[in-house]
Order: sequence, then structure tokens, then C-alpha cells
Amino acid sequence: MRITETDLFATTNKLVEKDILQNWKWLLTVDYEVFKISTFGDLFLSNKQGEIFILQTDFANLKQIALNSQEFYKSCYNQENLQ
Repeated sequence: MRITETDLFATTNKLVEKDILQNWKWLLTVDYEVFKISTFGDLFLSNKQGEIFILQTDFANLKQIALNSQEFYKSCYNQENLQ
């Protein structure tokens, strides 16, 4: 079975993304943009340098996971990560 982007990420719009970020303002100390939202509700955020972070919404945990979007996508579709 081939995994597609719609299997991994929710669709949204900029207005919803802005509202979501407002709810996490207390945790986010620098400016982020929503890069992707997982189908599980976790947020993938990017900073001004293009680095990608995951905000695990169940634990309010923010950590960097990729240096850029290319590295992020490469990791997403790595077969070891999909198992």
C-alpha cells in the first residue's frame, strides 16, 4: 500500500492555522508558521530559517526534527519511518 500525503497530513487553511498558533502562543517563544498538521493533530512548524519543528500537542512538547522542508519530506517517506 502506497502512503500519500493525505494519509499523513490534514488539510487546512491560513485562517485556521493562525487560530491554532494563537492557542499555543504561551509555548512558542519565537514566530512560527504552520508547515503541516498531522492526521493525529500534531503540528509541524517552520521558523524563519526554514527549520522544521514538531509540536506534540498531547504533551506540549516542541522539538526540531529537520533542517529544512526537503529533509522533512525525505524523512516522512522513508520506509523505516512508515512502519
